[in-house]
Amino acid sequence: LYEQRPLDEGSGSILVGSADCKGVPMKKAEAAARGRREQGEKSNKKRMATVAAVYTQEPRIRTPEEVVESLFRPPIRVVRARSTKEEVERRKRQRPHRKRIWASLIKGKDKVIQEVAQEMARRDPDGTKKHVAVTDGERALQIRVLKWFPGVLLILDLLHVFERLWKVAHVFHAEGSTEATNYVKS
Repeated sequence: LYEQRPLDEGSGSILVGSADCKGVPMKKAEAAARGRREQGEKSNKKRMATVAAVYTQEPRIRTPEEVVESLFRPPIRVVRARSTKEEVERRKRQRPHRKRIWASLIKGKDKVIQEVAQEMARRDPDGTKKHVAVTDGERALQIRVLKWFPGVLLILDLLHVFERLWKVAHVFHAEGSTEATNYVKS
């Protein structure tokens, strides 16, 4: 069982819990067998899965400009004979420690969030780590997280914010344009 794994002794000083919801397309068995939909009939219906993660991490202090820049530079894919200093630093960055990820279509949001709280309590029974919860911008989800994690530092997942910024940028500028990229960067 997962609960029998050793605690996070010696790992990062920040304990992170994360909860998010994702729509999962569900196909109807009879529609799939039929092969053709009726007029106005949708091919699938979505159910919401609650996705959770718990891990520890060392702090990584960056300026807002460094965060924005990290979101716009291309990933390191090719290892060259001589890497730049920046590429070496990017590779050396500490990854999350003992990251556990799970999801459920059956359990409700509250049950999965409760499991995150239990996992965090198991990993830090003495309360010595800084507890952080990362969520998307859904206010109802944030309220649920705060219910189970009193006093936690609640962090809005920046990538969810970026999705919306790109939508706004594309109202004013063409997709793929330098103007749209500059709009989101600013």
